[in-house]
Amino acid sequence: MTQHRQILKSVSVIGFFTLISRILGYVRDARLTQLLGTSVSADAFLLAFRIPNLVRRLLTEGSLNASFIPVFTDYMENRTREEMWRLANRVFWTSALLFSVVAILGMTFSSFVVQVYSVRSLAQLHVLATHLNRIMFIYVFFASLAAVAIAVLNSFQVFAMPAAAPMFLNLTFILFSLSFLVKRFHSPAEALAASVLVGGIVQFLVQLPQVVRRGMHFNFSISFTDPGVLRVAKLMVPAFFGVGVAHLTVCRWAA
Repeated sequence: MTQHRQILKSVSVIGFFTLISRILGYVRDARLTQLLGTSVSADAFLLAFRIPNLVRRLLTEGSLNASFIPVFTDYMENRTREEMWRLANRVFWTSALLFSVVAILGMTFSSFVVQVYSVRSLAQLHVLATHLNRIMFIYVFFASLAAVAIAVLNSFQVFAMPAAAPMFLNLTFILFSLSFLVKRFHSPAEALAASVLVGGIVQFLVQLPQVVRRGMHFNFSISFTDPGVLRVAKLMVPAFFGVGVAHLTVCRWAA
């Protein structure tokens, strides 16, 4: 009965924060419409955000998170505490390196990627979407850090803060849509693009206190040959294709 209560409690917590996030998502979409309407800026913003958001869903939440949890849980049960945290640190810093490269490539080839995803050939749309995409693509880097932190917490059966992560992205978006911040940018679309980047940083930072409390100290360690890291990498391949089937056909604005 204790296990059933724990499961029910976890489901209730996840459901509660998901509901709050959906309500905030409605407010977020309303603010987006009020600021940008049906203008070219709105089309450019949605196009620009769709690309890093898809990368996040495929590579961080979709495959990295799901692949890390079973390996880390195995280390929790069958390895020493030192080995367990060594794995977590190596996965964290190795992911940070790889996703920093992904972010840099995304920013560098932003114009090409936008052209591939764009269904309209307006020059104004392409230029603005490229600019906004370069701002938002750094979000992928912080999303990868948050994914590892969330996976660690989920392995310890901590679900409240990870479930609340999308809520912070929505809150940041709503905050940046307010006039006193919008006027600090060249355009409302640029302010909203900045909110995505800041929201990604916040999503990561809010996980840190509980991760550190569990014992992770983020000791710098990068490895491409560690057996645990390789196991995570191998599990990411089927996870990537499994998630990709769903998300490559439906690329939509959601968090």
